[in-house]
Amino acid sequence: KLSICARIELIFNVKIFIFAILFTLGIISIVQYKNNKEIFIMNMYQLLERTAQTYPDNLYLVREGVAYKDFINIVKARAASLDAAGLKKGDIVGILSHNIPEFPITMFAIWYLGGTVLLLDTNLTPFEYDNMASITNCHLVCAEKSFVYKTDKFKFYDITKKDKGVNPDLKPAAVESTDIATMSFTSGSTGVPKVVPLTHFNIVECANSLESMAEWIKPGDYLYGFLPMYHVFGFGVEILATLHYGAGVLLQPTINPKEIMADFKKYRPQIIPAVPRLWEVFRNKIIDN
Repeated sequence: KLSICARIELIFNVKIFIFAILFTLGIISIVQYKNNKEIFIMNMYQLLERTAQTYPDNLYLVREGVAYKDFINIVKARAASLDAAGLKKGDIVGILSHNIPEFPITMFAIWYLGGTVLLLDTNLTPFEYDNMASITNCHLVCAEKSFVYKTDKFKFYDITKKDKGVNPDLKPAAVESTDIATMSFTSGSTGVPKVVPLTHFNIVECANSLESMAEWIKPGDYLYGFLPMYHVFGFGVEILATLHYGAGVLLQPTINPKEIMADFKKYRPQIIPAVPRLWEVFRNKIIDN
C-alpha cells in the first residue's frame, strides 16, 4: 500500500500529465484554427462558391451539361422561388426526391436562404413523413409529384417546378458555421429513429477531410451518382467529394441495369461509388448477357 505522501504525489503527477495533454491539444487546435480559419467559419453555400470560383468551367451536373459557374445562378433562381413561397432563415425544409438535378439545386437554395435541410428517405410511408415533420417542426417539403399526398402537417412544394429567374435584391443569408445545415433520421434498427442534426462546420469539415480520395478523383472527373443523396454515403460522395475536388456528378434516379450500363458507355465516369449489392447486380447482368 502507498503511503499518504506517495498517494498525494501520484495524484499530483497524474494531474500534471492530464494538464500537459490538454494543453498540447489546445495548442494544436489553435494552430489548426489559424491555418484553416476559412474552414472554421465557412457554410455550405460558401463552399459551393469557393468551388465555382476555383473550377468555374468544370461540369457539376454532367448529364445536364451544367458547369459550376452556371449552377450558382440556377441555385439563386431556386432561392428566389422559395423566398417567394415564404421560406425564411431558420426554417426547416424537407427534400423528398430521387437523384434528380433539382435535389442539389433545392438543397443549396435552402442553405442560401439560411434554412435547414431535412433529408427524407424515399422509401417511407406518409405516416412516417408526417411524424418526422412534426418532430422537426418542418412546415414545407420539396418533393417530386409522385410523393405528394394529402396532409395537414406541412405543405408540399413541387421540386420540379420551373424557376422564373434570379432576384438581384436577394442576397445570401448570414449563416454561421455552427448553424444546423441538415437533419436526418436514423434507420431505427435498434429502437425509435432519432434525429441527427449536422452543422455547416460538420459538413464542410467532412468535405475537407476527404484528402485520402485524391488518389482516385481529380478535378473535372465524373462521379456516377445513383446512391440516394438523402443517405450519408450518397451525400458524402455525390455532394461533398465533388465539391471538394471540383468534380462532376452524373445523377441517376433509378437502379436500372440497362440505363446504368448505357450511362457507363456514353459518359464513362471515372468514379463509381456503390455498395456490394449493386456490384452483384452488375456482375449478374454481365454474366446473363
